[in-house]
Amino acid sequence: MIRNYFKFILSAALFTVLISTVDTASAQIGNGNYLIVQFVIEGLEDNYHASELDEQLRTHPDIWMSRSDHLSSNYLGFFDPNTQLDAEELGTMLSALGLSLKCYLVSPNDGSLINELDPSGCDAALPDTESPYEAE
Repeated sequence: MIRNYFKFILSAALFTVLISTVDTASAQIGNGNYLIVQFVIEGLEDNYHASELDEQLRTHPDIWMSRSDHLSSNYLGFFDPNTQLDAEELGTMLSALGLSLKCYLVSPNDGSLINELDPSGCDAALPDTESPYEAE
């Protein structure tokens, strides 16, 4: 029980650090016109694995910022607003590292609070419906 408590505290602290990089990253991105992409990563083993995933994803020209947290299994990315990347293509990229995704969410950067996704709160490997954000 104590181990689970410390795992939760460490996970929350790391996610807070992950979210705190949003301001720095948005300054580097420029005008703040980007999509916020979130999903739960299945199969992420450790921090090294998370770094390897981020390095691979950042090679795609439409992914401007990529952060994976192995403790919470959360992914946060800033994508080009005109990207054609979708959950299926990202899933293919993740499968090269033995990973999969679920709880895929896309939203415009409108200044709203970014919340951590609950890995136990979604069942489908891919969303049943389209993203709530439709690119114009």
